[in-house]
Amino acid sequence: MAYHNDERVPQETTLEERTDPAKGGGGPLLEEFQNVVTETYELPPTYELAKCGCDCWYCSDCCERRGYNLRARLIPVLETFQSILMLTLTVDPTLFNSHEEAYLYIRERRCISVLMQALDRQGHLHSRRYFYVLEFQKSGNPHYHVLVDATFIPHADLQIEWDKNRPKDLLPPESNRPGFGLTIVSKKYFEGGALQAGRYATKYLIKTPEEGWPDWVLRLGKTNRVPRYGTSRRFWGDAPRARKPSKEPKTRQGSVSYADKIKHCGSTTNLFRVDRWLQHAEGMDMELIERRQWHARLGTNTDVFPKLNDYYEDGSRRVSINEDNPSDALRAIREAAGYAVPVIARSGRGA
Repeated sequence: MAYHNDERVPQETTLEERTDPAKGGGGPLLEEFQNVVTETYELPPTYELAKCGCDCWYCSDCCERRGYNLRARLIPVLETFQSILMLTLTVDPTLFNSHEEAYLYIRERRCISVLMQALDRQGHLHSRRYFYVLEFQKSGNPHYHVLVDATFIPHADLQIEWDKNRPKDLLPPESNRPGFGLTIVSKKYFEGGALQAGRYATKYLIKTPEEGWPDWVLRLGKTNRVPRYGTSRRFWGDAPRARKPSKEPKTRQGSVSYADKIKHCGSTTNLFRVDRWLQHAEGMDMELIERRQWHARLGTNTDVFPKLNDYYEDGSRRVSINEDNPSDALRAIREAAGYAVPVIARSGRGA
């Protein structure tokens, strides 16, 4: 099993996770490279305790993992674009009573989608597909970085269409101010193609602002969500779905604010059994193969990690336990914690 750092049951290990030591993998199976395995030695199993994260995009720990996973999914889609431009769209903070109000206005009126439709009607887009990332200025004001399928967009047309989002009940803007917010064609050409564009856009998702997230964002999440990114319809190639009528925002069952989610990140851990083999193939050195199988979720946090293994690296999301059966592994965890660590969920297959 692979590490799945939220409170759900982990998912199957991917090839990337097996080949990338940073993801806990011990290397690919030699057969996957079409090498003939000549010797296999089974080693005693061990156990491993891994952090159970909050899986929140506003968590400095979890957003990095989620951002890299999204990048791997995004780049193949961008490779189908005829050309890629990046637009930056801002909003004039003087038009609204708060930054939260500005964000909700843009989201509820689907300002980015309406903009893309207008640019497409004018013939500036190769397709209506787009990907955007939400970022915040130091003040907390939202702005957007948008990847579009286009070769050239006249800035005058871009600004005119974005300014059409100005609230109708306001007076016309002053002569030296845009009607709704500044627009910039911030990247006219990506020399590295889809790979560079995907990396450039997702860097905003992987990093956490030095000054932290705006307070108004962290308060949300229970009723109004603030997604860190968005896409055009069927951007990922999904089948179309029937549109549901809009409703007043409701509290989702079991939902909490982003601040509460982050506060409880790592409050539980996942216990894995690690089966290991040494394999040798013609023309290659001996390789260590590891497969992980989820065993249980435990009611203890990452404070026990340094006490379980003298070689634990500070900040790591997991720690190896030198035991070969689940009872001894659980005993070692309880001794390190200093209390009877509860088992919140357990695998039905045993271990």
